[in-house]
Amino acid sequence: MSTPLDEKGTEGRVQHNADTREYIYIDLWDTASFLWRGKWVLLGFVVVFALVAGALSLWVLPRQYQASASVSVQFPRLPSTISVYLPAPYTSPTLASLANALRSDAVLQQVTRGEGLSVAALRAHGRVATIGRDELRFIVRDSDPQRAARLVNRWVELVEPQAYALYNLDFLEARWKALEEAKKEEYTAVNKQIAAAESDLAVAAARWEQVSQKYSCAREHEEVLQAVQAEIAHLIQDLSALDGEQVVPPEQDARVWALVAQNWGAWVCASASTGTSAWQSWQATTASLSLLPGSVTVLATPPAQMTAQEAVGYLQQKQETISSALKQVEAQRAEFARELETVSRQQTQAQDRMQELQDRRSAVWDDYARLKDQSAWFQNMRQKGALVFKVQKAVPPTTPVFPRPLFNVVVGALLGFVFGGGVLTISHWWSGREKI
Repeated sequence: MSTPLDEKGTEGRVQHNADTREYIYIDLWDTASFLWRGKWVLLGFVVVFALVAGALSLWVLPRQYQASASVSVQFPRLPSTISVYLPAPYTSPTLASLANALRSDAVLQQVTRGEGLSVAALRAHGRVATIGRDELRFIVRDSDPQRAARLVNRWVELVEPQAYALYNLDFLEARWKALEEAKKEEYTAVNKQIAAAESDLAVAAARWEQVSQKYSCAREHEEVLQAVQAEIAHLIQDLSALDGEQVVPPEQDARVWALVAQNWGAWVCASASTGTSAWQSWQATTASLSLLPGSVTVLATPPAQMTAQEAVGYLQQKQETISSALKQVEAQRAEFARELETVSRQQTQAQDRMQELQDRRSAVWDDYARLKDQSAWFQNMRQKGALVFKVQKAVPPTTPVFPRPLFNVVVGALLGFVFGGGVLTISHWWSGREKI
């Protein structure tokens, strides 16, 4: 749609009404003209509004002073050896969590205590901001510059206690000491178990030695009895070659008497302590025709001169006795072998148990040593400056931040210009309608 032009050739903006099909022309040149004609009125509005804004800023509006402080905070990481023993829901503090804790009602109540200021007022006129990764900025606005600085500095003093509270250092240290005591008690308990295991192992070793000696004695006894059986059989064969009524020669007579009268069980057990075999001891004894004291069993009173038939009878009787004893000895040896196997297995189990307890004691001691070494971390954490390492405290401000007179005068002048222009425009429009 083309834009109509007025007589002077000034282009105006056109508004179109679809219902009435009427055109309303706004002559910009005419508007500027009547505003210029009313420039003193417009200037009056500007001056009045500026003066009112300046007067309100200087004498009516309360002055607000702003105090600020900054704190640099570091959060040491928990050592990995400590993290292993921490409870599952534990989380390390951060700068954001510390800022949130400092905004809590409990902290704000400590800040405002004795200052005649409510928590809501401090929350409305104060704030905690995080800057970067390790800095907190505290800002408070108040009508009293001294109180604003006091509030900020009191807020700053609560940073370190709140940081320690977020670390829950008392809980961690108490838990750490409990772990140390638990490891110490466990170490003591393992030592007692090791002492008991050593006693069991000594008992098992002594029992193994005892059963081993019995088994060796039974096996030696069995071997001796088998050798005696062979010797008796050989001697019977030699005597059978003689006439039955023939007197046994003195050498064979002594040998028959030694074989028949000897208690081989007592012989074996006694000879075991001398370190020589029973059969060797018996051969040496019979060679000198002497018998071991207390080892002789008199079966019958032999005649002054023993015939070959009588000697064979004595030997056959002894052979039957040895056969019966040999069966008993074999049974005892088998029983001792089974017992020896059982004791040996118990001894092996005791040795394995001892090794397991010693390994466990070493592991417990290593854990206790690590806990003891890492306890220095808590001492370092409690030192001054462990968390808060740089503090820039607030000083009482001398210049208010609100109101700002110059800014308010400029804003008042702009409002006066707009208000005056609106009044002139309405006045010009109304006078135009009356002329129509």
